[in-house]
Amino acid sequence: MINLRKLSGPELQKVAEALRAGFAYTKLSQLLYYRLDRELADYSPVTGADMQDVTFQLVVNANNQGWIWSLIEAARQSNPGNSKLAAIEQELGLASISKTDAENLEISIRRKNQFFDPETWRSKLAERECQVCRIETEYARGTGFLVAKDVIMTNYHVIAKLLTGSSIEHSRAVKLTFDYKAIDDSELNPGLTIRLAADWHIDSSPYSRFDKEPSPKAGDPSPEELDYALLRLERAVGIETVGRNSGPGDNLRGWISVTEPNYGYTENDPLFILQHPEGRPLKLAVDTESVIGLNRNGTRLMYRTNTQPGSSGSPCFNQEWELVALHHAGDPNFDFPYNQGIPIGKIRNLIISRGILL
Repeated sequence: MINLRKLSGPELQKVAEALRAGFAYTKLSQLLYYRLDRELADYSPVTGADMQDVTFQLVVNANNQGWIWSLIEAARQSNPGNSKLAAIEQELGLASISKTDAENLEISIRRKNQFFDPETWRSKLAERECQVCRIETEYARGTGFLVAKDVIMTNYHVIAKLLTGSSIEHSRAVKLTFDYKAIDDSELNPGLTIRLAADWHIDSSPYSRFDKEPSPKAGDPSPEELDYALLRLERAVGIETVGRNSGPGDNLRGWISVTEPNYGYTENDPLFILQHPEGRPLKLAVDTESVIGLNRNGTRLMYRTNTQPGSSGSPCFNQEWELVALHHAGDPNFDFPYNQGIPIGKIRNLIISRGILL
């Protein structure tokens, strides 16, 4: 990664502090050796006893020599859950949500929940970003997310055409890209692109004809019309580290558990959606007064959080970063626009009833 902008002194102080929070001397040395092909002693020739001096000398040298951005990216890949590094990314414009948006969001959320912890929020966001992927097929673009070490969830309608005709041939053309995100205003991280396994289709549930009707709808989708698909990947990326050239002790990518959330779908609750709108780099849409409510039989959740084409199959989270819904559509009636998802508890129940274990 090449970036010619150098960081200011205060910015370097924050990067050094973030590195101290996430890396002991040995792990920092391994980070440089394995991910950047560099020796820590060449850039910070002091003992490991004083990590304040070690990290500050390291970031100053990296900044002067033009690889500070590579250092930040490597550190984030090695330790995705480091909340201080996540905050640095927000401040420098490298994250899916800007610093200003994050600060405003934290203020709004505090009004809803006096026990909300911004550091925990940043850390969980950093973890979730690594678990979402862009999906590209010959017919459609969408978003998906890991729900097991080698399984993603997305919408049925994103991959529906793969289930008919020569699906095996077409499935090999499907591209799933993790970590596709902005590095700065002019550069992108191309991310990790993988393919589907030969036995890629695990389970799916179609959408309902009522989903295409404007409100008020003539009926409700059945409990087996939940517009989801579970797809097996060609390898278990959930138990791999993020990025290339990882070192010992680096954090694994992980996945999002499909569990019954402790979530009541209360009107005006916050709802966050990590997504690849129109196939673009990963973005986070937020609305702190989002939830409208459930339909009559609880198979659809309506909300105000923004999405675009390409966002189908995105995970929807509450303020604790619990998975609460699978985004799948907007309302066809633009006189009263809203977005719509499938409550994750409904999907979980159907998966269990079919004897599928994630």
